[in-house]
Amino acid sequence: TETAEHSCEMAEKFGSEEGFHLEQRHGKARVRVARVWRGRDGHQSMAEWNVHVLLLSDCKESYFQDDNSNIVATDSMKNT
Repeated sequence: TETAEHSCEMAEKFGSEEGFHLEQRHGKARVRVARVWRGRDGHQSMAEWNVHVLLLSDCKESYFQDDNSNIVATDSMKNT
């Protein structure tokens, strides 16, 4: 689209003259992670954590060329 082309031209202009760098950070908060240890004697121990997942990605295409293939969905972060 015309707007995307204009934005890309602006980014390239600032990138070449000013050393401008585009990066994207996105993530998921309060992801529950659990681990169970089972001993040979039948004893079990469990630990659970709440973690924050943060991804740093090179996704300029997502903004300037309508390509979301580099974006990882937050539910995918939570479920892996």
